[in-house]
Amino acid sequence: MSALRKLVFATVPFALAAQACSTTSPAPVTKPQAKPVATAKPVVAPTPVAKPAQTRPLFWRVDGKNGPSYLLGTMHFGVDPSKHLTPRIWTAVDKASAVVFEADLSDTKALAAALKPGPTPLDKQLSPVHWSKLLTIMGFAPSSMGANQLRRMPAWVVLTQLMVKALPTTPSMDGVLEKRAKKAGQRLVYLESMQTQINVVRTFLSAKVLAKTIDRWQEYRAETTKFLDLYKSGDAPTLAKAGTSGLVEDIGTAGLDALLYRRNRSWIAKLATLIDAGNAFVAVGALHLVGETSVIDLLRKRGYKITREPR
Repeated sequence: MSALRKLVFATVPFALAAQACSTTSPAPVTKPQAKPVATAKPVVAPTPVAKPAQTRPLFWRVDGKNGPSYLLGTMHFGVDPSKHLTPRIWTAVDKASAVVFEADLSDTKALAAALKPGPTPLDKQLSPVHWSKLLTIMGFAPSSMGANQLRRMPAWVVLTQLMVKALPTTPSMDGVLEKRAKKAGQRLVYLESMQTQINVVRTFLSAKVLAKTIDRWQEYRAETTKFLDLYKSGDAPTLAKAGTSGLVEDIGTAGLDALLYRRNRSWIAKLATLIDAGNAFVAVGALHLVGETSVIDLLRKRGYKITREPR
């Protein structure tokens, strides 16, 4: 499996900052049903429609010294928060004393610096065959303005663009939650800087990984749908196994540690302080919360009682 697909869960929402900061999705609102209008026509029974599969958010309660806090595993993009997140989650967000995210998506200075073109154009980092395939995927003619812009982009930026392209168009779950908290004037806390995230992604998402993704593009798109369904199902053990498999092959054990485990470990002290204060709401990529060496695993080893919440 491609490392790119795991980025949807495991890595960083900064790569989607432009989309995340430009869209919102309100919490679901139950609309009153309209009163039936009298009619002389006979009533015809509607054709039965299959109900959509039930979803279960990756949502946990953590008991701290001063009351509960909550952990939500997000899908940075591709899942509509207004449809997937339950009223219980929206209530926890709105009542939280602190709302916690991976990084500040509004750090445009760090993002702008990271997007500066490198010394070698992208078409020179890829083989002619891979460059041609990439243009086809992106829908650019070889001499178009889009192709010229693509040449100037770092490989990791193009990888994130392909990730978005393979996903359903939705608001960013992290972005929606952050905007909601900002609008309510709640305290926002970030676990790391955007620069930290950029450094990790830039180091391990190379042109070589991009070429692999291009070669497996159709397979990747098909697998993405299955992976989204797995996230929606809330099957944490299977998600942990599927999410980390293949990463070592693509980016090595050092890459897996830097992308996921090292960051988890670096967050624990700050999270423990917030949890002990009580009433914190933490929203991070889903793979940070499932499996061994996850945030939940590390917090449990510190003695915290953590319980999966019902829908």
